[in-house]
Amino acid sequence: MNADRGKVDLHFISNTHWDREWRYSMQRTRHMLVDMLDMLFDIFEKEPGFKSFHMDSQSIPLTDYLEIRPEMEERIKGYVREGRFLVGPWFCLPDEYLVGGESLIRNLLLGHKIANKFGPVSKTGYSPFGWGQISQMPQIYRGFGIDMISFYRGVNTLDAPKSEFVWEGPDGTRIFASRLARRPRYNVWYILQRPAYWNEQNVDNRRLDWNSGLGQLKFITEGMEYLDYQYIHPTFDYFPETVPERVSQALKEQDRDWAQPHRFWSAGHDTSTPDIREVRMIEDIRKALGEDGTVSHSTVREWQDAVTACAGDWPVVTGEMRHAATEGSSSDLIGWVTSSRMQIKQANFAAERDITFYAEPMAVFAGFLGAEYPQGFVDLAYNWLLQNHGHDSIAGCGRDILENDAMNRFSQSREISGCVLGKAMTDIAATVDFKPLDAELALIVYNPAPFARTEVMEVILEIPDC
Repeated sequence: MNADRGKVDLHFISNTHWDREWRYSMQRTRHMLVDMLDMLFDIFEKEPGFKSFHMDSQSIPLTDYLEIRPEMEERIKGYVREGRFLVGPWFCLPDEYLVGGESLIRNLLLGHKIANKFGPVSKTGYSPFGWGQISQMPQIYRGFGIDMISFYRGVNTLDAPKSEFVWEGPDGTRIFASRLARRPRYNVWYILQRPAYWNEQNVDNRRLDWNSGLGQLKFITEGMEYLDYQYIHPTFDYFPETVPERVSQALKEQDRDWAQPHRFWSAGHDTSTPDIREVRMIEDIRKALGEDGTVSHSTVREWQDAVTACAGDWPVVTGEMRHAATEGSSSDLIGWVTSSRMQIKQANFAAERDITFYAEPMAVFAGFLGAEYPQGFVDLAYNWLLQNHGHDSIAGCGRDILENDAMNRFSQSREISGCVLGKAMTDIAATVDFKPLDAELALIVYNPAPFARTEVMEVILEIPDC
């Protein structure tokens, strides 16, 4: 046993990082999603030892999948209730700096609502997707019953010399936190899986030799030339002799990061798929560890509970997590996404304003006066809006089709919000008694702000000619 390291407890977590749209459009990515989830559910049925799969802290993949596979709804409910398929707490994975605060709350509320239809929501603050974290996240997560957050962009080794720390929000709320160590959400994918499945010797190599024998296929038809190469002769193999050396490498890479024995070992990456060989790999990791530690097919929740049970004198970090990378940090902040495709940010501001500050409040006021509250329309307007809040969508760091689709969703949200607002204003106007005015024409002004206003307004006024 490594005396300096001590005995480790490895939490092998099967998962994916699923960008709803980024490299490809939402529809093309959904096509991949259906294949991925079909594969997962097939593994669940064939391999009882494949305990669980974490769906990247979001629930929108469920709705996207079930639009194509509606017959799978009851099976999915069974997997969620059994704790094998872990969904939520988010609707989609937002960038916290590019959307309004109310949108973040609605995102979590909608994520909980969808997940709860299938079973228990995953109460985990696994948030490695955003380009930094706003300062109020400890307060927001605590409000949703989430007691730990794990992320790596925006926190560095000066703020958190070890992976574990305590994050304090501006209101004083504190939450346990982790920056997840080296290769934070894909260490198993790089270091163990690629050698074990394909005998890849250089784990950092991301190129494939043309003579690999996998049968690379490239579409060259106009409009499809941007697609990745496909493999028409993929191999399914396993090289157990690679595991011991790679386990040693993965342990050493993270030795300086952890202050307690419970390590997050992530078997997933961008748009990665589950693999039935993961069960065999866990057994081989166990053999390679020997007396040096334990490994289990774990979940984010189980890992969080184990870490927080070991809480010690961890550093307290305050404020927003927008710190530049330092030596040993896992990732740069990539802050320039705040100014890419500014038209998306402008359209988002307008759509958020329409539903959050105009349509919904006016509908509430109309409801107080006896009108029916249009819950379905309000929910739909928010749904269209929140679909654009995925970190790559709102950041505008994808292909042109992403922007085109985002603008259409904003248009749908604003159109619905306009209908809700118009109906609410009409219902309110219907309750006003104009008789005391003794006038043929009246101008009604609505002030959506919570304070008195005196500025000059421009209106289009039609005056009868009789």
